[in-house]
Amino acid sequence: MMLRCKRCSGFMYEEEVFYEADSIKKIQLGCYSCPHKVYVEYSKWIKFKKQLGDALAKSDSKDK
Repeated sequence: MMLRCKRCSGFMYEEEVFYEADSIKKIQLGCYSCPHKVYVEYSKWIKFKKQLGDALAKSDSKDK
């Protein structure tokens, strides 16, 4: 599962997990093609990936 960059349509990748000053765990997503970075709360990112994976699995099972 690969996501696309909003700026250049390049592929995004998970770059770094870190804690902000207020102790919120975040993840940095980077683009392979441009210097664009996205910062997301880690728990929201994991939830999004699970929902996307479930939707893709459901879609694949309908195709069979």
